Amino acid sequence: MNGYKILASGISNLTDARFFAAWEADWLAFELDSSGESYIPPARIAAIKEWVEGPAIAGTAGLQSATEILRLCRDLSLGAVVAPMALPLETQQELSAFLPVFKEIVVEPASTEENLEIFLESFAPWTAYFVFNLSKNQMTQEVFSQERPLSGTWLAAICARYPILIHADLEASILKDILNTLHPAGFCLQGGDEEKTGFKSFDQLDELLEIIRNG
Repeated sequence: MNGYKILASGISNLTDARFFAAWEADWLAFELDSSGESYIPPARIAAIKEWVEGPAIAGTAGLQSATEILRLCRDLSLGAVVAPMALPLETQQELSAFLPVFKEIVVEPASTEENLEIFLESFAPWTAYFVFNLSKNQMTQEVFSQERPLSGTWLAAICARYPILIHADLEASILKDILNTLHPAGFCLQGGDEEKTGFKSFDQLDELLEIIRNG
């Protein structure tokens, strides 16, 4: 097994949690912001945690204060925080004094290599991993097929300089190219709704995880 890290985010049910734990994901991330799409109440997070062994448990924050985020993490015994891109540097500095922080970077059509590099440099001292999100604005094909607005050369350079977890709409061919050319620290994969309680198809994720873990 290779050393790529796996952050499973958006976990909202036991089916996803057990699936990613079976693939030895490094972290499971639960939504802490009540306005988030994947939010579930703290009591449900605590219940799911009881049934899962292996991964460290993280919380995905919203634009809450450091005090509120740390309270939620303490109450749920979480081991890391995923911070949104818009969370101020001062708040992240407060969080990083107590927990490892994963900082999301959302790539947009208007993003530039220069601006993103300034952002990386600014947050790097208080960031355990950067979650480089190409999925939120459906930028995966644009970046990896047309190299817009970011070039492959630049992506490879920042993956060499910073601990980057790629969050993208991945297919097997794109994933293999990323492994062969970018060599990131790892990947962020997304959980989702069950088709019905206790049932969900994981065929695509199985294929991707097989490549990540053994490719």
